[in-house]
Amino acid sequence: MMKIKHIWIEKLTVIKFLWILSQSKKTQIFYTSSSSLVDIIIKFFPIAKFIQPEKGILDIKGRAMIYETEKGTYKYVLEMYNLLSLSQYLPNGMNLFEDEWQRIFKSHLDSLIKKKLISIFFIKQQYENNSLDKVDKISFIGESFMFDDIFYKLLNKDVPNINFITWPDIFAWFSRIVQLLKVFALVVYSWCYKFFRYDYKNKKKKAHIFEEHIFNIFDRYPEAGHLFWFESSEIDPKDLVLYFDRADLKINRKLIREIDDRRMRSVNMTHPVIHVDHPVKLLINTFKAVKCFKSFSYQEVDIWLTQIKYFFKINCFRETFRKYRCKIIHQHQEFWPNTLVMALAIRMEKGVFVWNHWSVDHFPVSYFHWGFADIVFSWGKYNDGYFHCHDFSYKYLFQTGLIAGDGNLNINNTKEKEKEREREKKFSQRLSNDLNLVVNILDSTYGITNQNSFYSMIYFYKEILGMIYNHKSWGATIKSKGKTFEKIICNKEIAYYVNLLKNENRLVILPSDLKVSTSTNISDISLCYGINSAGVIAALSGSKSIYWDLPGTLEHPLYYLEKKDSLIFSTIDEIVQALEKFVLGNQKIGDHDDCLNLFDTFRDDQGQKRVGKIMSRLFSDLKNNLDLEESFNKIKKEYEDEWGKKLVYAFGEGDDHKGNYLWHQVQKNIKK
Repeated sequence: MMKIKHIWIEKLTVIKFLWILSQSKKTQIFYTSSSSLVDIIIKFFPIAKFIQPEKGILDIKGRAMIYETEKGTYKYVLEMYNLLSLSQYLPNGMNLFEDEWQRIFKSHLDSLIKKKLISIFFIKQQYENNSLDKVDKISFIGESFMFDDIFYKLLNKDVPNINFITWPDIFAWFSRIVQLLKVFALVVYSWCYKFFRYDYKNKKKKAHIFEEHIFNIFDRYPEAGHLFWFESSEIDPKDLVLYFDRADLKINRKLIREIDDRRMRSVNMTHPVIHVDHPVKLLINTFKAVKCFKSFSYQEVDIWLTQIKYFFKINCFRETFRKYRCKIIHQHQEFWPNTLVMALAIRMEKGVFVWNHWSVDHFPVSYFHWGFADIVFSWGKYNDGYFHCHDFSYKYLFQTGLIAGDGNLNINNTKEKEKEREREKKFSQRLSNDLNLVVNILDSTYGITNQNSFYSMIYFYKEILGMIYNHKSWGATIKSKGKTFEKIICNKEIAYYVNLLKNENRLVILPSDLKVSTSTNISDISLCYGINSAGVIAALSGSKSIYWDLPGTLEHPLYYLEKKDSLIFSTIDEIVQALEKFVLGNQKIGDHDDCLNLFDTFRDDQGQKRVGKIMSRLFSDLKNNLDLEESFNKIKKEYEDEWGKKLVYAFGEGDDHKGNYLWHQVQKNIKK
């Protein structure tokens, strides 16, 4: 009897397509991505089935796959790091920064394997959840990548029911030569760039703060957004440099003019080598400093190339920061290698790397284990615990309260207050006066690379809108995140419910730029897709919030606080029962009062001002050449005197508080 086989191909190319033709008819082929040419061919010869891996699927127990993915990434990074003996590869002159260098290497390994693990664990779940029939043999053919032999060897040991194979790379040595040539090409590019650069040059040798530019940086400025701290700092706009380093938004003359109109500066940081005066000399010194390969093996050459890449970039950043007298960097990219390279470079130049969360974290994420910063601004104990359970390295952590909210709770401008009240009134008038419950629906970002899938979001809206429609005295507002609802409403069933409810004056779709705190004033209770940041912000605004845990965050700290059936619910029936209890006066439903202090220490919406004051004092000290540690100690004491000693501490000195306990309990259960 012939055995049935399943073969999974990471990327289907023309060569692999031809190879498939030689396989037995008893072999079923799946692929997770393909080349553009194969996309055309496969339409005429459907000999393989495309399956898109999704990050947001659940295991057979309803738990998010992301737990296994992040746990696996952390585990394999450490195992690969040790097997490769990467601790031995420390460039000359980096002895004082050994820990930071090792974290960069670990983050590099993380970036290599995480996406692959998402696909692999997705495939594994297809069989465990019975989405695919069990077969005699399962193979996974992956693309060649740096250190793939070690990675797949570890996987073959841990996942014995799948045979992991690397597709031979006939251009392996050529691709490595190209990697090396790219470093030399950067030098040539830096010479050429000098002839047509048009961004800011620090001719007066002024001190600056660097802030990463993003496409919507001024959308909610100055109340909120990435520059939440700037207005209250009262720092001269000319001292602020917005740097461009993102692939999704290149620097251009129009953007420079817009930034100039705000009296701020702009700098191209696609690669810092363009700001280096003598790049050849810097590159030669890089080759001298890094540990050379001991043999012409892929492994040894790859380690050598990785050292060159990051050590060269660190020194390019250092020269850039010296040229612009950069004293502080405030940045928001996650802790991939380039973020850490920048953080190390400013640290080596006696400057300060500042970081803060933008949303409420719900899952442990592997790359936080490798992260480091000089100053961390934390909302509260919940946020602290997240950093600590990952062994995130910092010099000082300040609890400041909510800093990434919508800036609506304490608007000082009378015109702004009146504007918000008028918007509330306008939308409230569209709802019937006969309703005894108005639910504020708060969704989340979705996508194949997001924990929240599109189909799960469709299901969420179908069930919620159907529930609202069936309760004739209930209504709803939809406060969607960005453009999320624009695609959702294209679903016929959802559009049907929307039209019915609108015709009965029981539904208002709010504009995406409306603040969450404003939407809570129009409604009675917020209903959230998953335990999302919008729901927490709504609760901090004084509203009630409940969460439908469709993303399967079964190890969330709120579960450890026994918030099931008061804040967190698993099914639409549980949601209905909770809302019915709420209408009848049950005050426990959606009540965060006993846990809000975990999320926000202060609950006064003044986090922006506290951060602005710290940034202002720090910048003033550094541009006047005060010793960094002396400045830290002074700012720390001032903050302690004003707000309390338990709200700022150095790394390793944090109180043994509830936030730490909850997140360490989460990590402990995940790693079992």
